[in-house]
Amino acid sequence: MPKCQHQIQISQQINNHTWLKKLTSSKFVAIQINMNFSKIAFLGTGLMGKPMCKNILKSNLPLTVWNRSQNKTNQLKSLGAEVANSPQEAVTGADVIITMLSDGAAVYDLIFKQKVAKYMQKGATHIDMGSIGAD
Repeated sequence: MPKCQHQIQISQQINNHTWLKKLTSSKFVAIQINMNFSKIAFLGTGLMGKPMCKNILKSNLPLTVWNRSQNKTNQLKSLGAEVANSPQEAVTGADVIITMLSDGAAVYDLIFKQKVAKYMQKGATHIDMGSIGAD
């Protein structure tokens, strides 16, 4: 039976770059990850989205947030997030768009019916963090 190798990851931020160090057996391998985003947009700052946004802000990354109930963005604003007045405004110019919405219908409605996709820049990455189906 093969031995299970343990891996330890250490993340360190230096000059806006994150370095991951992996320890496999007795060797360290350092990997540089470019974290230079001009803007990250986060749509849905409720029970699950808000803590995720706080972690992004702790990493000193530029964050713009939007929530249909704007009062759920107040604490994030006080922590340094920009608050957009609309989801379209939030995604404009964003390199990364993260959605954390209630269900697939809410994602479809926001992205396509409210035409948020039209405001996403070419080459932007959309990450949906909700528990939704593939269809």
